[in-house]
Amino acid sequence: MAKDKKTEKNGSDQVEEKPSGENLPRFYKSVAVLNRKEHDGLCLKPLDDFSFANDVSSILVVATEFAQAAAHYPIVFWKSPDGIVALAVTGHKEGENAFIDSDNSWRKDTYVPAYVRRYPFLLVQSDDGKTLSLAVDDKSQFISDKEGEKLYSEDGPSDTSKHALQFCLNFRAELERTKTLMNQLDDADILVERNAAVTLSDGEVSRIAGFSVVDEKKLSELDDHKFLQMRKTGLLNMIYAHMWSMRVWNNLLDI
Repeated sequence: MAKDKKTEKNGSDQVEEKPSGENLPRFYKSVAVLNRKEHDGLCLKPLDDFSFANDVSSILVVATEFAQAAAHYPIVFWKSPDGIVALAVTGHKEGENAFIDSDNSWRKDTYVPAYVRRYPFLLVQSDDGKTLSLAVDDKSQFISDKEGEKLYSEDGPSDTSKHALQFCLNFRAELERTKTLMNQLDDADILVERNAAVTLSDGEVSRIAGFSVVDEKKLSELDDHKFLQMRKTGLLNMIYAHMWSMRVWNNLLDI
């Protein structure tokens, strides 16, 4: 009989803007607000090497991603200090991403979360909170002064920079919307803590702990008013996607 080894991880290792290193968001080595004087010659190389995400075993997802992400990742909830967040579980061991292949590509035909696709860009808020500026990890392997798509044209920010800005603005808006929905989920009091066990090919059992899921019984017992409100806000669709995602735990195996 195979020996049952227990490897526990907590689902909290990937939270949006969680400090890492010098108080930087995960993945980022540096954050520089883009300006033409300093960055006129910078270019963006294709995002074709995902080694920067190789050590994350869960990734934040926003409301609009649930339907696509649920087909590939278990989506769970984690109670962070700032409220509930939704996480796509990408590995059965802390510090391992099962969806990064040996050539550093993302697993074929698998949805790549927006948090990953946003890199190496992000938004930086001014000290007075009134202005958002596009910033970049200028130490990223995808930023070059020799090859790629230029961040600035003769007329100012290039189409590449404009696209990155819009992507980041949309992502930020979805973060805010998702936060509101997660508050609604918290208020409904239908989450319960769970653990999951993934049996590896060598018989080792990896146990993932510290996350929450929707309790079907509690959901079915909600009063009509709360249930209708969930339907109106779109939270109910997210809950169903989350529950469907519980079928894909075996996708965490590196196959």
